[in-house]
Amino acid sequence: MELSVLEMTAIAVIILFSGVVQSAIGFGYALVAMALLPFFLGVKPANLIVSYSAFAPIALAAWAYRKEMVRESILLAVTSALLALPLGIAVLVYVDDDLLVRFTGLIILAMAIDGLVRKATVSTETTTSNLWTILAGAASGFLAGAVTIGGPPIAIYAARQPWSPRKTKAFLTTFLLVVTTIKLFGLMATDLVGREILFLSAFVIPFGFLGGQIGVRVGEKINPRLFRYLILSMLAVTSSLMIIRGAPDGEKSAPEKTTTTLQKTGIRGVA
Repeated sequence: MELSVLEMTAIAVIILFSGVVQSAIGFGYALVAMALLPFFLGVKPANLIVSYSAFAPIALAAWAYRKEMVRESILLAVTSALLALPLGIAVLVYVDDDLLVRFTGLIILAMAIDGLVRKATVSTETTTSNLWTILAGAASGFLAGAVTIGGPPIAIYAARQPWSPRKTKAFLTTFLLVVTTIKLFGLMATDLVGREILFLSAFVIPFGFLGGQIGVRVGEKINPRLFRYLILSMLAVTSSLMIIRGAPDGEKSAPEKTTTTLQKTGIRGVA
């Protein structure tokens, strides 16, 4: 099985751009990648590639902020996330590709609209109740398993806590590291992960790192608010196309598409 040069280039550019956005505005790696990769790959392999390629940068960030961790909050949030994660993975494995593309588009569109209309919140002097911690963790765990976009619910929760920026980053990166690690082990138990997925994940990791480095410099020279709105507007348009388009006819799940690794992953080969 081979991917065309055009497809490989497109995948690399998307991951590079996702890394730029992540570093420039502080979020968006999975949002951007999952909005664009399904136009070149099946939604399921796109999900897997984003999951594997995001592990290293998340781990490095979590290590950098490890001393600022708020242990009490992270335990409850992670526990609820891990309880919801298997349900999300089940959705990824068993839901029809066409429905999954539309569902992913709907989630991205909701997050993009929220980012465009929501004003920055001022942290209160007291922490949020345990109920909101559980709900935010569970929502992030489910979305991380189903569509890889688990960051926004827990990020919204963290933004409402009376924490310093470093404590907030420590909480978010540690939470995402634990959830991502468990998800990767969970995915290995499915039949979705093959050599093609692992190869593509390894291939795109350097582009993600390069994009991150570019994003740091870009973020220092542009208006971050303007850049953020441009990215969110682009995501709103792209996700709307995903909802309207669904999966291409050749990628829609069918009962007979269960015999080969290529068919299971949804990666399209080129003769």
